[in-house]
Amino acid sequence: STLFPYTTLFRSAAHATVRILSGSKLLCHFALSATGTGSCRIGSAKLHIGRHSVVAQFSGDKNVRGSKSAVRVFKVT
Repeated sequence: STLFPYTTLFRSAAHATVRILSGSKLLCHFALSATGTGSCRIGSAKLHIGRHSVVAQFSGDKNVRGSKSAVRVFKVT
C-alpha cells in the first residue's frame, strides 16, 4: 500500500476530515487529530495499473473553509 503524500497539508483544522479521490472514486479518508494531522493508506486494489489524477478534499470545520488540493498525477506500474 502507499501512504498518500497530502496527509499533512491541512494542519490548521483539527477534527475535520480529508478524502483522497481519483475522479469521483474514494481511495481513502481520514479524520484529522487534535493536532490537525492524519494519514491513510491506499491499497493496491484501489488503483489499477496506469495514470491516476488524484486530489485531497478537505471538509473544513467551523474555523476553516473546505478546500481541494491541486491535482497530482500518479503512475502505477
